Amino acid sequence: MTQGLVLALLLPLIIGYESFGIFRAPFVFDDYTHIFYASKWSWYTVVSEFGPVQHKPGLFYRPLGFFLYWLSYLWAGNVPWRWHGISIALHIGNTYLVYALCRKLRLIRPASLGAAMLFGINGCATEAIAWIDARFDLIATGLTLATLIFVCQYLESGRRARLAAGLIAALCAVLSKESAFCLPLLLLSLVPFFQAKPQRARIRVAWQSISGLCCAVFVYRWWAVGGIGGYAVSRIAVSELILHRLNALSVREWAILFFPINWSTPVSSATRAVAAILPAILVFSAFAGRLPRRQYIACLGFIVAAALPAQKMLLIGVDLSGTRALYLPSVGLAVVWGLLFNQARSRQRTLLVCSFLVANSVLLEHNLEAWRTIPVMAASVCKSFGEAIARTPGSALVQGLPATEAGVVFLANGFPECVQMNSGVDRERVEVGNESRRSGPRRDVRVFVWNDARHGLQEITSGTLR
Repeated sequence: MTQGLVLALLLPLIIGYESFGIFRAPFVFDDYTHIFYASKWSWYTVVSEFGPVQHKPGLFYRPLGFFLYWLSYLWAGNVPWRWHGISIALHIGNTYLVYALCRKLRLIRPASLGAAMLFGINGCATEAIAWIDARFDLIATGLTLATLIFVCQYLESGRRARLAAGLIAALCAVLSKESAFCLPLLLLSLVPFFQAKPQRARIRVAWQSISGLCCAVFVYRWWAVGGIGGYAVSRIAVSELILHRLNALSVREWAILFFPINWSTPVSSATRAVAAILPAILVFSAFAGRLPRRQYIACLGFIVAAALPAQKMLLIGVDLSGTRALYLPSVGLAVVWGLLFNQARSRQRTLLVCSFLVANSVLLEHNLEAWRTIPVMAASVCKSFGEAIARTPGSALVQGLPATEAGVVFLANGFPECVQMNSGVDRERVEVGNESRRSGPRRDVRVFVWNDARHGLQEITSGTLR
């Protein structure tokens, strides 16, 4: 009871304290586009998302994710702190689910609590927490965790109602984001945690049910989207493509999970100290307790399986841009820490948990700093640009907008909506790209390009544009 109270009070306190600064951060990147369109949605619009896309092939199929996005808009509107509040609440909810999953995997309460807290303040979670549009990862991860917990309950009790609940959660997960299609592989990672013969028979039933559901939804998704979907991949040699994927899954993913540091921003002395000490903490943890081999390997398999749907996005650089793809895999890492704490002696466990909490708190604070400042810079650019073009009639063409700045998504997407929300200038007056989207001779079109040195837009010409 005491530990449950600690969990209920400590997790929101720690995560809320770490994330407090982003409440004041404006929208950024695709936030502007999605929120602008959400303002025009209706029940008919969100229900139609469950059908085929209008223009095939489509990129994504996330009807439930966009439905929840619209529900968020009905309360949050154009107020950034409300959107950030929802994201932080979702992350806290996922942290509780990590604790519940660890308990279902028969880890003791202190070990489960330590694992949940490390998941909650993991430096890899920065992008998923701070970027409003990354809530699709938060939602899909929460529903995936709910599926695994329901399946664990079914394995223990044999109650088919629990399996049915797991199937509903799985359906919602794969309709929220594509990352949840790894669920059949994640279920296999539960096998070493359940050794009894009846449980193994139930695992087969659960795996077949979840796998059948995922296959059925994937086939429907293929029809609805008109293909595999997703972003286009650059045309490179097959051998080079394979090397990229192997690098992402075998090297880059693990380096970022264990050392989530944004090196593209000024690094404080505290962050440097943690970076220097963290390897020693990891070495000490390796000798603190002998991990159950089969369960440990299963957790490593969980991490790899959770990363497979997003493997082409895992070549993450020193700026940590794209770490939202590691949000679900970090659940597997949290369970690894839980296993370690479970095997360690009481004093060693306390020392390890405290060491990891301090280290991860420092890294998360460092990584969040860019997400507090860069969105403010983006909003300022949009406002200044809107005020500049408001003085004259006609349209403005903007070129060279950067996609990221210090690891934070920046201006390349959602710029016209950003200008409208921050300056009041109609988005129709703003065109983005190398050429105008309108054909024919154009007069009084002002052309702006991004100037890296000034961190702002610079007008290069005006007059007729063809």
